[in-house]
Amino acid sequence: MLDATTALPTTALPNASGEVGEPDCLRSAITARRSRRSRTRHALTTWFALLAFLVALGAAADRSEARLSTGTVFGPVAHNPADALDDTIIDDQFYDRATHCVKQPTKGALALVKWLPTISPRGINWGINRCEMWGKKSASLHAEGRAIDWHLDVHNSADKAEAERVIRVLLAPDANGNPHALARRLGVQGLIWNCQAWWGGQSLVRYSVCNGKNGRLNAKVDDTTAHRNHIHLELNKAGAKLQTSWWTRRAATTKTKARPTPTPAPAVIDPVDADDSQVADDDGINPDGGATVR
Repeated sequence: MLDATTALPTTALPNASGEVGEPDCLRSAITARRSRRSRTRHALTTWFALLAFLVALGAAADRSEARLSTGTVFGPVAHNPADALDDTIIDDQFYDRATHCVKQPTKGALALVKWLPTISPRGINWGINRCEMWGKKSASLHAEGRAIDWHLDVHNSADKAEAERVIRVLLAPDANGNPHALARRLGVQGLIWNCQAWWGGQSLVRYSVCNGKNGRLNAKVDDTTAHRNHIHLELNKAGAKLQTSWWTRRAATTKTKARPTPTPAPAVIDPVDADDSQVADDDGINPDGGATVR
């Protein structure tokens, strides 16, 4: 009889087949444990590989979503605010040039400043009015209180991502396929950000102030002039008067239903070359043919 101090035999015992080796129960236990470890390692390897793939995919998507450049054409975005009005006729695109100075910001500009944080919580209003005349009946959109400088800094990655997301939301088509739907509903007629601009056409165009005579980027252009530290947003007259469909929550008052904007042929001028026969925006660049100028 074995007591607590009796040592167990260390010599291998014959198994069920008469062979000397590990007992069947012990070998089965070891085999099962090895199998579990193998399955666990395989599952972990697969999980980590999937996780790495999803992280890489997300990073690539973020880079793609945030990257705006000259020629960017805007596609649909999820949860487009303009879709709330998809059962009403959308506003046509108009570009209204500025001709004089006013003392107060327009109602539309004030309303836009109040609304912008819903899509840009990081942004800060840098101002609306600035009396800047270029010549006879030629003025900055700020002069008429129809332009907003919305502070976001391209050198801050979070600001940059938000600014470009704002532009994508404004210029995305709605559920009915109308291009630049939210911008048109709001009455936004122009945008400038990071040496790129939009004047109602299908895509972004270069902002000529950033380029030298050879067409290359001018390194001496400061961040404010280049609009690297703010988005410049312009309103047409209807938007400035809160008469567009976003503000009235009614169908646009234009008689013809809006059609997709044709691909424009950009016309770019410098402020010093502008005269009364040329239509210049706040910073001296022609609308590119995507909007009706009036």
